[in-house]
Amino acid sequence: MGIDGFAHEAEKHLEDALVEAFGARLPKNVSWRLVQGSARAALVEGSKHAALVVVGRRGHGGFGGLLLGSVSSAVVAHAHCPVVVVHSRETAT
Repeated sequence: MGIDGFAHEAEKHLEDALVEAFGARLPKNVSWRLVQGSARAALVEGSKHAALVVVGRRGHGGFGGLLLGSVSSAVVAHAHCPVVVVHSRETAT
């Protein structure tokens, strides 16, 4: 697929997720960027210019599902702005 095909698919998934979350009109105070590289580093760097960072977490159910993943943990620990960790519908209890 190559990096261009991957970037196009990633952008499409992101746009679909934003429509699902906010509807057809994205709030004016919400912005997004597609960044290639380490998720931890990109999110922490991006937090320098953000009012809020929202990340998901990978839950595996049971006790393990209560834990944050390594990226979420790093962003919570090192972000330069507030961070919200969102549990998916499938893992929230």
